[in-house]
Amino acid sequence: MNRHYLTVLLLAAGMTLSACGNSANESEPETAPAAVEEESTAAAEETPATETAEPEVQEEAEPEEEFMPGSFVEESAGKETFESFDELISYLKDGEAYAYFDIEGFDGQVLAVTDGTFEDLEGHSAAIDATFYGDIGGTVCFIGNAFGGGTAYPIRCDGTVIYAAGNHEYQSEFMGSDGRALIVKDYIHVDYDENGNASYSGFRRDTSSSEGEDIPTDPAEAEQIFNELFAGLADKPVLDFTVVGGNPRAGRDLPVYEYTGDDPVMAEVHRYIVEELGTHYDKADVSIPCVTEVYTDRENKDDIVVYGDFWIYNYDLLDNTLMMMSGGSYPGAIHLKEDGDGYTVTSFDQVEDGSGYTPSAKRIFGEHYDAFEKATSDDKKKEELRAQTIADYVAANGLSITQYQDYGWDPVKLP
Repeated sequence: MNRHYLTVLLLAAGMTLSACGNSANESEPETAPAAVEEESTAAAEETPATETAEPEVQEEAEPEEEFMPGSFVEESAGKETFESFDELISYLKDGEAYAYFDIEGFDGQVLAVTDGTFEDLEGHSAAIDATFYGDIGGTVCFIGNAFGGGTAYPIRCDGTVIYAAGNHEYQSEFMGSDGRALIVKDYIHVDYDENGNASYSGFRRDTSSSEGEDIPTDPAEAEQIFNELFAGLADKPVLDFTVVGGNPRAGRDLPVYEYTGDDPVMAEVHRYIVEELGTHYDKADVSIPCVTEVYTDRENKDDIVVYGDFWIYNYDLLDNTLMMMSGGSYPGAIHLKEDGDGYTVTSFDQVEDGSGYTPSAKRIFGEHYDAFEKATSDDKKKEELRAQTIADYVAANGLSITQYQDYGWDPVKLP
């Protein structure tokens, strides 16, 4: 018995990239006519009336391209490009901010946006991260971003280069040779091994069209370059943002952190971390410590020693989220003495940075060094302790905070 044969021709759709992101320009698939073998009338008459027709062949529609926002403002707007700077700014919420600035090599002003600012020592509304947009051919789109490591390292720009840094990292950016996107100019990162020995990696560029040169492998040479770059940061202008809704701190006064436990020794340790170690950072909405206790020697009331890894975190409140703005770790041994009904910190033996880290830690912790190493390497337990400390603070003060967030990481729900 003769059958019908259907020939289907599928053609792949083309894809092009636009200047401001990806756009799919799909060509219409050309479908060849179905090849049909002729049947005789007699053959047709022989076909039983009850025979069902073969299912119709249908082409599957190609899935739509998934929207992947490149910044918080694109997520709010639900799109990647904008008709104007004013339209982009209209999607900013209270507490978020923007700044216009010029940079060599780009035709027109650049718009920087950030989801949080802080007031630096010179009165700027500064930011530790920013996303940059430019008008390219009448469309406002993403051209780059920069990330700092805390309030000690606000985003800076001197009209030629954008600067961002952290405790162990330095990065600068300038406009690429095509004048349409920012590229990294200098990047240096330092790592320390278990013995405190530093190793450096990264590269430097002199011009936006060169491939650059790797940082020297000799630690002494690399350290000199690293220190010279950091020394020049203080002279670079800080990007000063305009905050949507006015004062970024208005209505965000939070209670000062107070220890919620019943151990007077630990109460004094927590107070010391907030009031003494916390002063090393710019003011935030609240400073909350996190104490990883390794061992406490209570035998001598005139010299109680708490061995541990003592952290201070400084947060700004954004909606129901504590955004970590700065912080640091201070491992060592805190000495206290009994003082009437309470205790007072008398001294703090702090582990050194860099090459002195391991030798000083072994000297300070002594027989408790292995326990210290184990405690500081358990990141999961440290984060659980941090989350619980925040949750205790929130509960004690009846606050509506539900999570905290470190820059570049997902929010962490409180237990």
